[in-house]
Order: sequence, then C-alpha cells, then structure tokens
Amino acid sequence: MNVRPQNPCPPPAPAEGAGSRIDFGACAIPQRGSMRNRSSSGAANMRGGVTVSQAIEGFILHKNPAFGGAGAQGLSQRTVSSYKDILEHWAARIGGDTQVPGITSQDLKRYLVWKTTEYVPIRKNGKTHPLSPKTTRNIYVTFQAFFRWIGEEFEFPTPMKGIPVPKFVSPPIEPFTKDEVVAMVKGCVQKRESRPSNRKAFTTRRPYTLRDQTVIKFLLDTGLRASEFTSLRIGDVDPGLVHPRCAFIASQKTESRGDASRGQAPGQAW
Repeated sequence: MNVRPQNPCPPPAPAEGAGSRIDFGACAIPQRGSMRNRSSSGAANMRGGVTVSQAIEGFILHKNPAFGGAGAQGLSQRTVSSYKDILEHWAARIGGDTQVPGITSQDLKRYLVWKTTEYVPIRKNGKTHPLSPKTTRNIYVTFQAFFRWIGEEFEFPTPMKGIPVPKFVSPPIEPFTKDEVVAMVKGCVQKRESRPSNRKAFTTRRPYTLRDQTVIKFLLDTGLRASEFTSLRIGDVDPGLVHPRCAFIASQKTESRGDASRGQAPGQAW
C-alpha cells in the first residue's frame, strides 16, 4: 500500500503580528521582513526547511517583471529567464531538495570549476566547446543576486564570500566601415540579380526598401542588439520628447555600442 509522505517541512505557526507568507509547496517562504517578526523557535524551523527549489521559485517571482516582482527594477524578461535557467541547472546538479543553509562556498566553487572544465554543453548547433568566460561570469553574477536575496529574506549568511569573480574581458567592438554601411543600405533597394536561362539577367526592386533601410540605420545609430530591437514596443516612443518620433533607450552599454558603430564620441544621443 502506498502511503503518502507527510510534509517534510511544515510551516511554523506565525507569532502574533507576523508577516504574510507565500506558499511554495512543501514549505512556506516568508515575505521580506516577516522573519524578524517570528519567534526564535519558529525562525529556526524555517531556516532548516528552505530547499533550493523553493528558494529559486521565490527568487524568480521576486525578480520577474511580468508578475510585478519587487526586485524587477530595470530587469528584462530575458535576464530573469537567464537567472531561472542557470539556477535550475545548478539545482539539477546538487538536488533541488538540498537545504539552503547547508550550502557552502566550497560547494559553489566546485560547481563553477565543474562548469568550466568537465561540463559538456548541449547546444542547438551541436558544438560542445567549453563555456566562454562571459557565460561563467553570468553564472557567478546569478549566484550573487540569488544569495543576496536569500540573505535579505531569511537572514542566511551568503556563501559567496571568498569566491573570486571570474575574469572576463569584453572583446573590442569592430565598427562597420563607411563603405560597408553604404553597401548595406543600397542592398535594401534591389534584390540579387536573377539570371534565368531563357532571358537576360535582371533585377527587381525590394518591396520593403524603406523599412529595411530604417532598421539598418536605427541599429547603426543606437548600437542595439537584434533581440533588443525586436523587443521594442510602441510604448517605448515618448511623445513628450522634443522630436515626437524619438525612442528613449536608457543604457550606457547601448550608447557605447552605437557610438562605436558610427565612429562618434560617447554620449552622443540618437
């Protein structure tokens, strides 16, 4: 006969005046500040009952702009998705039911070393080369944000202390030359020459010349990545600006990419 196991970590009874709780399944994770309002015995039980999987779920909700997360200021959905993928891959390695207070700096160091040496990535293109320094840095940054949130929510000491930041040097940006830009803009006007066997070679005009030229010039002037460009929406156009057709894009890195693309000094507005 199958016996359903009992809840491995039932939530402690809140003390009078305790804060609200968010129920994430087996355990209830208190919202910020509620830990300080609990009795010492209740807090001790909660500290021993937070698993990695539950903490990850709470962290993603806290950071997710789609759900109005309190910690989502300035974060894109893509960044939150990256946090989620990195943390879930880590949880699959160490076990999602691992207790958060038991995680040490050595555990995280061993995981980072494994990711950079023994781990074989599974990519859509079939390539299996090791992770890049930038990807390793992203994992570190994700851990920093995750355990910082853990410390604020549950008053756990962070295991990130003593773990050096992975070294990463941004590759230099090679801007397009003037001739390359002119060639791309002209390439939006006509299609490639057709050479049928029964008639002379000919070219036809592209139906979306104006649109394609606008896209190229916009990317050139702003330095946006393709994913950043495709995520723009009508609401990003601020009618209160001097020019009614200007889009405000707040990003220092984006400005730098755009400046390099058009060969102009940093800080020049688009």
